Amino acid sequence: GSGKTVYILKLAKYLASELKRKVLYVANEELGRSTFTEKIKEFNIHDPNLSFVKDLKGIDLNAYDTIILDSINSLRMNLDDYIAFHDAHPDKAYILVVQSTKDGDFRGGKDWEHEMDFAGEIVNRKLIVRKNRLDPEFIKKREKLLIDAKVKEATEKKLIRDKVKERTEPAPVVAPIPAVQPSTQA
Repeated sequence: GSGKTVYILKLAKYLASELKRKVLYVANEELGRSTFTEKIKEFNIHDPNLSFVKDLKGIDLNAYDTIILDSINSLRMNLDDYIAFHDAHPDKAYILVVQSTKDGDFRGGKDWEHEMDFAGEIVNRKLIVRKNRLDPEFIKKREKLLIDAKVKEATEKKLIRDKVKERTEPAPVVAPIPAVQPSTQA
């Protein structure tokens, strides 16, 4: 319910249409359900480079660059199965959807994260990156980006407030200084 499938569907379309990757989307849990079909229609998830299947039986994986497994839990794939599968097809990019427990851990164990180059969590329909092995400075950069974004947002809001003030504040009225009359008293 957090938006994993919609997020991954949009990513699959991007990979297929924009990056011209041959994408195999294994939708074991949802393929054939009306809700899945509605998501595909609603978000226009169609591309000649994108194929959907229920499972991997009889599929020629040589025809694909990227394999999306949604979800490894519904495929009943354990970590050893995945490692063997990956080792048999090392030239593929893999995207795994792993369900989480109520505590936020990966269903099936934390060891899954050790096999991934990149791990994230969908929270309120947004991807929150938790790990990025490809960039050792990732956490520092992420924190800096968040801080920079907050500073930029605050600066923009201040500029807007200042402009609104300039337009709404009346110009100061300068009254003429009355001429001082010489006193006629002696």
